[in-house]
Amino acid sequence: MQAFHHALNVGTDMLEIDCQLTKDGYVVVAHDNNLQRLTGQNIKISNTLLKDLPLIKAVLPVDFHPGREVQGSDRRIPLLRDVFQEFPSIPINIDIKEENDRLIKAVSDLVRENQREDITVWGNFRHTTVKKCQNEVSGSLWQKPL
Repeated sequence: MQAFHHALNVGTDMLEIDCQLTKDGYVVVAHDNNLQRLTGQNIKISNTLLKDLPLIKAVLPVDFHPGREVQGSDRRIPLLRDVFQEFPSIPINIDIKEENDRLIKAVSDLVRENQREDITVWGNFRHTTVKKCQNEVSGSLWQKPL
């Protein structure tokens, strides 16, 4: 969460996040399903209960800025629900990281429950995942009359 606050403080207009699904069905914000790079533990989010997710490393390298590192006080892997509640009016672009019907449905439900239909975009670079996202939206209350 600290990184998102920082991004907004330096002028970001939209947050871009990646989502994964825990073994017990929680949508968490993380780029990689394997937590080696983020936490130092070689485990998968999809095989781990939310309560068992390890903390993020105290110091992380900045991939796009070689030699630079960042550290933060909030080391929990955030839930998408918490990101939506912390930033209710900030547009968010969500990358669905796994072609997983449960993840797609869970993200759709969270967007709808938090009334973010007009300020949230989501999908993936894979055509098949994008189609599943479109089908989820088509079958939901997201559809608004023109």
